[in-house]
Amino acid sequence: MHQIYIKLNYYINTTMSNVNNNLFKMIGNYLVDDKESIRIYFFNFYKGFPQSYDYIANNKFIAETKKIIIINIFFKIRKIYDTLNSFAKYLKIKLARETSVTTDLCLNCLDNYAEHLKINIIQDSRKYTFRLSDMMQLWSKSLTKSITFSPSPEIPRNPYTNIRFDKAVFFNSYMQLKKTSYTLPIILEFFWQASMDIYKFELDAYTLLKEYSVNNYIDESCDEILFYDVINMLSSLGHHINYRTIHNDLYTKKPYIVKNMKRYLKTYLLSQESCNKFKKRLFRRKTITGLKDFFYANPTFGRRVVRRGVNYGLNIGNSTTNNTVEDNNDDDSYSEVDSEINDTDTDSSGVNDVETNIPNEENNIETDASDGDASDGETSDDGIFEQ
Repeated sequence: MHQIYIKLNYYINTTMSNVNNNLFKMIGNYLVDDKESIRIYFFNFYKGFPQSYDYIANNKFIAETKKIIIINIFFKIRKIYDTLNSFAKYLKIKLARETSVTTDLCLNCLDNYAEHLKINIIQDSRKYTFRLSDMMQLWSKSLTKSITFSPSPEIPRNPYTNIRFDKAVFFNSYMQLKKTSYTLPIILEFFWQASMDIYKFELDAYTLLKEYSVNNYIDESCDEILFYDVINMLSSLGHHINYRTIHNDLYTKKPYIVKNMKRYLKTYLLSQESCNKFKKRLFRRKTITGLKDFFYANPTFGRRVVRRGVNYGLNIGNSTTNNTVEDNNDDDSYSEVDSEINDTDTDSSGVNDVETNIPNEENNIETDASDGDASDGETSDDGIFEQ
């Protein structure tokens, strides 16, 4: 019994894979005698119904009486072919073995979903059940795959077997998704209109795929890479944003800087990589406006803020300084990163904030250690020295 199953399964797989190339000819050879002259037209029958019918019906070198005979034979072949094809599909489904997969890709039980929200896939003589939304995400992610900013779409693979899906899987998924309330991603519509040809799809949807590549780059790149993209963005748009940049002391805060700059970096990269010149202008203008508003609301972001503490009656020339970089509030998307200079011998009560634009010049605190008084600063009533 097992050997019969193996032979039958091999016959079904062989027939289904070669059906368009061989089955039409095989049926025609049984219906038409070798001596009949109409056999010369059979080499076109493997192309299927529309191509073969148009070739015969519009051929000026075939008599009208003979056209009728050939078309009738073609319809008979087509009827037998469809019957055998349906029978092969029935056997393939009937003999497919059930798998132990009972959950969707998010590990939710499939029994919790209605039948019209699930789809059965037969692959390698096994039946897999997928949630329609998972299938939609698999196709969308694979079709929008990219390497850096270069689109590289591909056919998705079965997550359980790592075997590529075929066009029939997409066709059945697409038709079943159209019957639901899901909103199909536009990328799937492009693939459908390209007749599920991956190369034609990339050609037709290249402009859209370039924008998807930017999204993938932002989502998949590490903070180390994105940080230097932020530096490049600020340098490129410097004359629009008053030459704001990130001070060297804050390079240890890459995740924090990227967290605040990521949304502006995305629109900036879209303005650089988009193939639509109108979108490029729109994204560039949006980036500049967003950065201006951000730096207006956060004037010390990316700068080093110097805090000097002085004790009453203390000779500032004999004080020592300690440079540290602190993150005041990581939870706030608009919080500021400061570099603090504290006098280790002073009390924390006397503190004054002095903002310095470090990208233009370094902030130097000069003290005179010889005469014992703060000759470069002015002493206020509360004992705070301001520079």
